[in-house]
Amino acid sequence: MQDSSAPQHQPLLQVTGAVKKFGAHTAVDGLDFQVYPGEIVALLGPNGAGKTTTIEMCEGFARPDVGEIRLFGLDPAKESDAVRSRIGVMLQGGGAYPGIRVGEMLKLV
Repeated sequence: MQDSSAPQHQPLLQVTGAVKKFGAHTAVDGLDFQVYPGEIVALLGPNGAGKTTTIEMCEGFARPDVGEIRLFGLDPAKESDAVRSRIGVMLQGGGAYPGIRVGEMLKLV
């Protein structure tokens, strides 16, 4: 995630105090982190740890109940078009059929 227009001392992604609940279940509880230009970050944890929910909030598909998220200085939930035009997402499943060849996959597209 590199953005040449952002100052190098500013984070490209900033998550501050993010909380997300689903009913009585707290999926993300007070998460804070920053990602600066050139950094590579991985979210690791067991099933149910809040990794997918965190990514969905960073993409703007979910809003934190508490806290703030800024991606390229934008609020991904409120400025989703501007954010999504600048990011790419590869989902866990990928959408490819197991055992299929590249040429076969391209014919399906």
